[in-house]
Amino acid sequence: MKCDNQDRLLCIKAILFCVILIFWFSVIMLLIFVVEIVVGISAFTYRDRIQSIVSQRFLKVLHTYGQEPRLTNAIDSIQQEFQCCGAQNFTDWLNSTLNMPATSVPRSCCRRNQPMCGNNALDHMDNLFLEGCVVKMRNWISEHIQVIGAMGLGLGFSQIFGILLSWLLVNFLRESYAAV
Repeated sequence: MKCDNQDRLLCIKAILFCVILIFWFSVIMLLIFVVEIVVGISAFTYRDRIQSIVSQRFLKVLHTYGQEPRLTNAIDSIQQEFQCCGAQNFTDWLNSTLNMPATSVPRSCCRRNQPMCGNNALDHMDNLFLEGCVVKMRNWISEHIQVIGAMGLGLGFSQIFGILLSWLLVNFLRESYAAV
C-alpha cells in the first residue's frame, strides 16, 4: 500500500481500523466456537437429563393444546411428521385437560385422517400412532447422529479456518502499517 505524505495519516488510520475490526471479528468467532464446543459437550454429557426435561416440557405443552394456536399447530406437526402421539405414548392425552372427552386424542395422532378419529381412542387403537414423540425424536437423532456430527465438524473447521485467516490478515495489515 503506497501513501503520499498528505494521505499518510488517513492511511494509518484506515489500516489501524481494519486491524482492530478484524481482530475483534476473530475474537468473537473464537468465543462463538468455544460456546459451541461447551454446548456440544454438555448436551452429550447430560443427554439423559435433557431427554427427561424435554419429556416434562412436552407433557406441559400437551395441557395447553387447543388454547394457543401456535403450540397446537407445532404439536400437530410433530405428531404427524414423526408419526407419534403424546410425549411417552398416546395415553398422555387421556390425562390432559383438552376440551374433549377423557378418552380422546387429537386428530394428528391418527394414522388415517378420518372424522371423529381421535374420539374414544381406546376403541380405535389400530388407527392411532401409539409410540410417544420424545422416543421417536430421540430415535431420529440417534439415526442421524453421524450426519449431525459431520455438519458440526464441518461448521467447526470452517470457523477455525475463518479465525486463522483473520489472524493472518491482521498480521499482514500490521506489517503494512509498520511499512507506512
